[in-house]
Amino acid sequence: MQEHLILVRHARVDTDPDTPASTWKLSQRGRDEVARFAPVLATYNPARILTSNEPKAVETGQILADALGLPVSARPGLQETDRETAPWYEKSSDFQAAIQRLFENPDDIVFGEESASDALHRFQAAVSSLIADYPDQSLAVVTHGTILSLFVAHHNAIDPIPFWKSLTMPALVVLSLPTFQLLKTEHTST
Repeated sequence: MQEHLILVRHARVDTDPDTPASTWKLSQRGRDEVARFAPVLATYNPARILTSNEPKAVETGQILADALGLPVSARPGLQETDRETAPWYEKSSDFQAAIQRLFENPDDIVFGEESASDALHRFQAAVSSLIADYPDQSLAVVTHGTILSLFVAHHNAIDPIPFWKSLTMPALVVLSLPTFQLLKTEHTST
C-alpha cells in the first residue's frame, strides 16, 4: 500500500514574454539544479515519475527519471492553472499580486482562463486517478507551483500564499496517503 505521494515543482525556466508560460522549457540552470536535486527525491523511494504535459514539467521529470532509473510519463490534468491569455508581468511583485488574487478569489476567474477552484478540482481528479492506477507504488508527480500550493493548502491548515512563495524551483512536498497531510517540504539551496 502507498504511504505517501511526492509532489515536485518543476525546475527554473527560460521565460519568453511572447509565449504562454505553458510552453516554456527549462533553462540550463534549471536542468543543472534538477540533476543535483535527484538524490533528494531518491530518499523517498518513488517507483515512477508522472508529469504534467507542460514542457518544463516533462523535462524536469525526465531528468529525475534518468538520474534515478525510473519510468516516466506525462498525464493530463496535472498542469498549472490555465493561463494562456494571462498578461506578462515585467515586475515580479505584479505577478505575485496576480497569483494572490487567484488564491483569494478561488471561485472567480481572475488570472487566465480557469478559477482556482476549477483547477484544484481538475488536479485532484488527476491525482486520484494516478493513485488508483498505481495502488501499491509511491509516486512522484512533477507539477507546478500554483496548482501544487492550491492542492496542499486544500488538504492542510496552511495559507497557500506564503507556501507558494516559499517553493523553490525545483522543490518537493511529501504528503501522507490517503489524507494528503503535509509531512515534509524539501527545497533546493540557492
